[in-house]
Amino acid sequence: MANDQFRAAAQAVDITPDLSRYDVRLHGYGARGSKHAEGVHDAIQAKILLMERGDIRAAIITMDILQIDATLREEVVDRAAVAGLTLDNLVMTASHSHSAPAALEPRMRALPSRFNWFVEAYYEMCVANIVVGLREADAQLATARCASGRMIVKGAVRNRRVAGYSYDTRAFTTPVQADEVVDDELAVVHLVGDDDATIATLVNLAGHGTVLGADNMLISGDWPGAMQRGVEQQLGGICLYANGAEGNVAPDCGAGVLGFAEVDAFGGRIAQSVTDVVQSLTPATPQHLATRSTTIELPSFQLNDESPYVRRGLSQRDALDLIGKRYPSHIQMTSIRLDAVGMVTIPGEMLTELSVDFKQRARAGIELPLILGLANDTIAYIPSPQEYAKGGYEAGMCFYGPTLGSTLIDTAVAELTSLFA
Repeated sequence: MANDQFRAAAQAVDITPDLSRYDVRLHGYGARGSKHAEGVHDAIQAKILLMERGDIRAAIITMDILQIDATLREEVVDRAAVAGLTLDNLVMTASHSHSAPAALEPRMRALPSRFNWFVEAYYEMCVANIVVGLREADAQLATARCASGRMIVKGAVRNRRVAGYSYDTRAFTTPVQADEVVDDELAVVHLVGDDDATIATLVNLAGHGTVLGADNMLISGDWPGAMQRGVEQQLGGICLYANGAEGNVAPDCGAGVLGFAEVDAFGGRIAQSVTDVVQSLTPATPQHLATRSTTIELPSFQLNDESPYVRRGLSQRDALDLIGKRYPSHIQMTSIRLDAVGMVTIPGEMLTELSVDFKQRARAGIELPLILGLANDTIAYIPSPQEYAKGGYEAGMCFYGPTLGSTLIDTAVAELTSLFA
């Protein structure tokens, strides 16, 4: 194989649960209580992008679910046993749909039954399907070219930690504020084959998967699912969605009642923007593919007065015990360079202020730096020190103290800078 040959392949695999076989809860809204999914509105999938240049390999797997448990990624890598793919160069991300099954987190097995939503049989089905997809992608690698671009989707997503946003209705009732901080950059990486047919389109935009609310009991990919379907209809190939720093970012669909019509409308709007970006691109053979990985020890677990565990009346000891069983003490940060694009994984819901800071600093040497949020593992919310001090839901769902966000951003910038050096 020539050292400069770039090859790629993409696969989509179904992970929609058969509800006659698997009894699953929906993830993301505590207001649903112990209710279980009542049906399927639209299929959910895992998408696989495998890339290779010479002896360097990298894989990105996106899933239409709320968040990733590290064990899921570890078992996929181990069982697939694809040559050259390891935990150091395989990234797994979640779209953060709040209408996806809450059944794929093995760490839940250590929790009391009322907090344990894990479904072993469904988990095994998903792992098996992803393993098959990875192996098929490996067998179908072909010469490819790629291009990347970006645009600002003004007003599509907004910072929800502002007056005029309702966490219950998911609606904004006030105009954008002058001091409202938001990362509304839509980034696209487009890969084509020798025949110019689309292999894959990777889309990165920060935004909660919360057009649908807690009253919805049907499985759905929410707007990211609709967006991916729209891109595939317009461009062909496989569309993968990697969320960004969406911790306090929500789609703005108006102030009325939100449902599946708004899911399709918002997803369609973003799909059209993706197509507009792609139509301005000229794919070329990539000159750079590289990966880098580091393990980060996280700060000790901490609780503040906004913690939902404290509000539920748990003792400090019981709450910390519960958190320690569900969340990790260390995480793996993976970086991927594809020509001018630098991608770095963040294992949870990072707030947009940190994303803005990261991109401003990283652009000193990287044309298109991207955060792949909700990737490789989950550590809940990741605020900046300033946002942590403001309190509120997002601060209460940060279990590692006020310095977590700035530590991760410092590390992300350093890792990408080293990769590009």
